[in-house]
Amino acid sequence: MADACFEPAVILPGSGHLDLFDLAEGAWNEMGLPRHLLPFVEDNGDYYCLNAEGEVIFWSHSGSTHERWASLAEWHQRVCVEGQ
Repeated sequence: MADACFEPAVILPGSGHLDLFDLAEGAWNEMGLPRHLLPFVEDNGDYYCLNAEGEVIFWSHSGSTHERWASLAEWHQRVCVEGQ
């Protein structure tokens, strides 16, 4: 069983801190996340994001990282299920 437990952003009125639009706006405007990345999970100022090719990219506020997964399904399996 994996250690990672994330709450992904949603597109639903009244979703509070999980609102995709608020999450993305904050990441882009306050944290400096590049606008070509769409964040869908925030983890202590770091973000899991989708790029235009459908890859999941891990973006850290403390520096560059090379963590990426070919798809959302691969990311979910490796990070959420396997905990890698």
